[in-house]
Amino acid sequence: YFWTWSNSPVLHACEYQYDRLSEAERKPYLQYVREAMNRNIWIANGVFVNGIASACGMAFMYRETGEQVYLDVCKRIYQDYKEMLRTYNGGVSHIAYAPELWADNIYMIGVFMLSYYRATGDDTYLNEIIEQIKIHKEVLKNDEWGLWFHAWDGNNVYDFDFCSLPNWADPITRQSSEMWG
Repeated sequence: YFWTWSNSPVLHACEYQYDRLSEAERKPYLQYVREAMNRNIWIANGVFVNGIASACGMAFMYRETGEQVYLDVCKRIYQDYKEMLRTYNGGVSHIAYAPELWADNIYMIGVFMLSYYRATGDDTYLNEIIEQIKIHKEVLKNDEWGLWFHAWDGNNVYDFDFCSLPNWADPITRQSSEMWG
């Protein structure tokens, strides 16, 4: 397991399946997530939005084992998250050096916040993802279709990253041309 967004759906699926299976069928899911999280425990962080998605595995492990080490990692990741760059309206920026809201953010932080809420029962994490959905909707929603644009550029300046093309944002709306469901 590599600590990144592209692998996080596996962790989320393991948690989902685990909760729906009989006690006898659960063991392989818990073993997989334990091994994946233990291999990444020292590098796990929430410095970038994309990395936060994998933290759902840490929250799941805390929920199922009660082991303090997993809670400590969740706390560290949440602290990293709180220190991330924000847009004018409080949205957590997709990239660390420019205020940009991407629809991706909701998944990336959402799977962690929901798992962390389930593990602790603390409404802070549930309320955080609800607030981020509202903030992202404010600038991403296409009123005609009800869908969201993929991204919004908070400073109308092209900041190079490996995920987007130069001048991807419309100069007036500051939104991308792609809409997501």
